[in-house]
Amino acid sequence: MSKTAKYISIIIVVVIIAGIFLVWQGEKPAPVNIQPTPTPTPSEIVNWINYINKTLGFSISIPEKVLGVNRCAVDKQALVPLKAFEDNANDVVYFVPEYYYDNVDNPKHGESDCVKKVYSLQLIKDELAGKGLEGKYISSPGNPFLGLAIRLKNVKNDIELTKLIKNNYGLGCIAGEKTLWNQQKVVYEVAIAGADPNKGVGVSNPDCPVNYAVKILYASEKGKVMYATLGQDARFYSNTANYYYDEDIINSFRFE
Repeated sequence: MSKTAKYISIIIVVVIIAGIFLVWQGEKPAPVNIQPTPTPTPSEIVNWINYINKTLGFSISIPEKVLGVNRCAVDKQALVPLKAFEDNANDVVYFVPEYYYDNVDNPKHGESDCVKKVYSLQLIKDELAGKGLEGKYISSPGNPFLGLAIRLKNVKNDIELTKLIKNNYGLGCIAGEKTLWNQQKVVYEVAIAGADPNKGVGVSNPDCPVNYAVKILYASEKGKVMYATLGQDARFYSNTANYYYDEDIINSFRFE
């Protein structure tokens, strides 16, 4: 074979290999542009506190801070510590923001002053008695203006359970269906039912006017019941007010 023929053969082989390589490159999938998962900013990260009450026999997790309430200037809200106030003698613990701001009438100049109201057990009891609640919307009976009450009682059987429900939610209410609560073993979530099935539960039944969310947990082996009125609206919000912690808090409840 002449040198010219050899050179031509080599060129042909190189061209074929280059063509195959270009075709292979064309069949490769385009690179995927993967965006990194956003990292929460420090203001969005929540520290949770595990509250334990050995006297009443329960534990519950609460966020360290929640969005505070400023009724003087709604655009000046800030995170406020969430506090627990124990009233063990009455089998209840109240969870409320440490403080809030409110407009209070001042008779000296006929206008209202912006007052920082710091919660105490006495202030909670005053609110439960209806004092200082003028102009405030209470979405759930039995709770402070901005808080949640966790109540516990000892019960021996279903008869005492129904009695507790009647005393707290209406004489026409009874203990309804019990379902196993998936957060803790041998604990039942108890629904409220109407003693008269024709009337049911709600505002149409004045004897059992429960038209708001409640949580009743029954630990039959321990002979204890936890009951809390969650109401119609959330009360513990994140700093952006786009997320609320109420459900997370109540689902963290444990009988000890």
